[in-house]
Amino acid sequence: MRRRSPAGASREGGPQPAVANEGLAAAQPLAGKDSERRCFDCEDAMAKQRRSRPRSAKAADRSAVTPERFIRLYRLVQILAKAPEDRHALARQLRVDIRGFYRDLDVVRKAGVPISLSAGRYSLSESAATALARLPFPDPHLTLGDARTLSKGRTKTHQQLKAQITAIIPK
Repeated sequence: MRRRSPAGASREGGPQPAVANEGLAAAQPLAGKDSERRCFDCEDAMAKQRRSRPRSAKAADRSAVTPERFIRLYRLVQILAKAPEDRHALARQLRVDIRGFYRDLDVVRKAGVPISLSAGRYSLSESAATALARLPFPDPHLTLGDARTLSKGRTKTHQQLKAQITAIIPK
């Protein structure tokens, strides 16, 4: 009795050539300036597209970044402050893949940093100092005592911290 080979393997054990599905039309490459424009529009749409389930606004504000990710976000803003770059160059400089680049770009944009895409190149639309001040900072692992000490200041940031402590700790 003859044994059947597993799907995708020949009797000799090597892979069989893939057979194209006749029901699917082959993708045709786009050509010309219009295609390049559509490609950049698609790229920008991909960067802005939400891939995970939506979180509440409060949860999005509370999302913490790791120190390693903060360093990448900081470097991304610094690189874009110097000159516009394409996504492959940015991903290479940040040492991430394209998907990681889009995740980091999403975090920076959600923080309110205006990064625009023009002709396939990303650029910073404000000063580096303003953009860096908007980046989410990693959790400093403060104790409650540390947080209460910091909340005694008079600036808006001190008052925000005091309000957060008051909201969390019941009287």
